[in-house]
Amino acid sequence: MSVFEKEIIYTLRKLTLQEIASLPDVSEGLENKIKAAANNCNTLEELINGIKSKRYTQTRIQRILLYALLNITEKDIN
Repeated sequence: MSVFEKEIIYTLRKLTLQEIASLPDVSEGLENKIKAAANNCNTLEELINGIKSKRYTQTRIQRILLYALLNITEKDIN
């Protein structure tokens, strides 16, 4: 279990779809999938498995979750 598991899930639940969309690496409606998974999971593993697909790798999802936790937006990266 991750030390920040509950904080990550809480952060994603309180973010709006627009705020999630402004995170780096989030594109093509991925924010909808992230928001839905965050609202329906209890663990970090469930969250990642709910988002993961051929198109969205586990590594990319983990990066996005870290950006959300640290409040890093696309503007910060540029």
